[in-house]
Order: sequence, then C-alpha cells, then structure tokens
Amino acid sequence: MGRKINNLDNLDKDLNRLLLTKITVTSDEKNRILQGIHVKKRKSPIGYYSALVAAAVLVCLFTLSQLDFLQNEPGMSDDPTPVILPEEEEPAETPEEVEEPLERMDEEEDTLESPEVEKETLEVPEEKDEDIVVPDEKIPALVDNLMGVIIQTYYDMGSEYNWDNIAGNPPNFEILKPELRKYASESMVEGHLKDITQYFYTPSDANFIPSRDFDIRYTIKENTTNKIVISTIGLQSYLSPAETVYYTVIKEDERWVLDDWQRVGVEEELLNITFEEMKASRESWSKDLEFLEEITHNGEKIYVYKFKNDQYIEAVYASTSEIMFEPLEEWIPEEYR
Repeated sequence: MGRKINNLDNLDKDLNRLLLTKITVTSDEKNRILQGIHVKKRKSPIGYYSALVAAAVLVCLFTLSQLDFLQNEPGMSDDPTPVILPEEEEPAETPEEVEEPLERMDEEEDTLESPEVEKETLEVPEEKDEDIVVPDEKIPALVDNLMGVIIQTYYDMGSEYNWDNIAGNPPNFEILKPELRKYASESMVEGHLKDITQYFYTPSDANFIPSRDFDIRYTIKENTTNKIVISTIGLQSYLSPAETVYYTVIKEDERWVLDDWQRVGVEEELLNITFEEMKASRESWSKDLEFLEEITHNGEKIYVYKFKNDQYIEAVYASTSEIMFEPLEEWIPEEYR
C-alpha cells in the first residue's frame, strides 16, 4: 500500500511538470494509468515517460469539459476591452446678473473712516553742502587760493586792456568788478579791492597786499558752516612792516568768497615769534639761518643768529620781529666776534 501511495505521488509530480495543474484527475483514473505504465517503467525510464505523456493526452480528452475555465480566465479573451467614455455634463445655466442701482452713501454719516495712528519716526538729517564745516587744516589753503586768484585777476585784466596809469590808460573798475565778484563779496570789492586797484597799474614799492604766511603761523578764530576767520603774521622785512592779519571768508551761493581783511601792527598786537618762525620766514628768501644765542636785553627776548654761507650775524626781537643788522658785540658768542 505504501508503494502505491508513492507511485501516486510521483504521478502527481510528473503531471505538474507537464503543466497540467489545471486538469483534475480522479484516483481511479490515476490507478489505471499506473497499471498501464508500471511494466514499461521497469524496463526503460524512457518508455515510462512516453507512456506518461500518452496517458496525459488521454486524460485531457476525457476532461475537455474542464477546459471551460480557460475561457473564463481574465485576459484570455480576444475581444477588445470596451472603452467607456464619460458622459458630458451639460453646462449649468448662469443666471443673468442684474445691476442694482448703487445707493449714494451719506459722506458724513455712512462713510467709515479709519482712525489715524501716529507713528514715531526717526528722521536722519541729510548732509548738505551748507552743513559741512571746512576742516581747520584746509582753511589756510582756502584763503591763500582766494587771495591768489584775486591778485591774478588784476594782472590778467590789466594785460587784456593794457591798463597803465603812467601811459595814461587807467583801469576801468566797472570792467574789473564783475571778475572780482567771483572771488570776493560785494563789500570787499567796493572796499579794499577798489582801494588797491591803482597800485596794480603803477610802479610802486608800496606794500598794499597783506601778508599770508600761513606756513609760519596761523590761528583759527572762527569756523562755522558759513563763516571763517583766520589770523596769520607777517614778519618785518626790508619792505614790509611786521603785522598780524585777520582774514574773513563767507559763503555766498554755495561758494566761499573773501569778505574782509584787517591788518594790525605790532603797536597794537605783539607777535612774540620763536626762532623757528624766524628761520622759516628767512628760508622763504633762500636764507639758511644758524642759531647762536638767546639773550634778554631791557626785558626783551632777542635771538642772535648767523647766515650759514657766510659770517654775517644779525639779531631779532621776538616781540616785534624787528631786525638788528648790527647787534651789540656783547650779544655775540666769543668764537664769532
């Protein structure tokens, strides 16, 4: 009995190998197949499999009715799958818009006004040209340039019109005035500049232009956004007296112009120079000084010096810059007497 069960199991496996898993075979049919092929199997394995195939074909003939499942399997039919199109929906009717007359709202009663909210804003002031203060170190150049172009204007206009007092062709100030107004205020043009006009066109040794030795000393007296006052000194020379000069510059139409100068002599204001200031003044004349001695005479401070290129010795009063071309012998160090 155990051998028969094993044969049935083998038969089931062989039928599965032949891809007949969809065919149902009863136990009696399997026994008849085994009896027919039992002898052939013992003789030859090839005969066994041939008989097995033949038996499988016979089983297929008896069970054709069971093949209906092939027609019911999904995807096996040759008929194309029908495509169902969605039904188009008819557009809904849009109701006609009826324009309703706008009711006029009473501006005083019906208008809603949003409350105003006060906001604190931090205003950043814009830096304008008129708010800019000229740096102190640039003021000497500003004043010196204004004085320079004013003097050059006299020379240029005199050359253009051949003004010469000696030749009988005096300057026409009405022609000169508009050019001077480019660099000086109205009061300055009608005052100091008008007064000195004749000196430009007459040979003269008169010192009609004030000193502007800013490289020796200058002091800023006032510096605002629209006004500058600066002072400088002029040391005594062979042609010029010692003085302190105050220049005033103002802003007109967003430009700086010369507004005034005041010349103050040492009788009113002492200079009290240092030897370095004296040396700087003489170097502008290409004179190199060598310091020898500082003495006090009658309460006055005096600097004794010599020119390096020769043995010539001079002395100068510090308070007034007055020069002594022949200093006292006792002021001179013994090795230079």
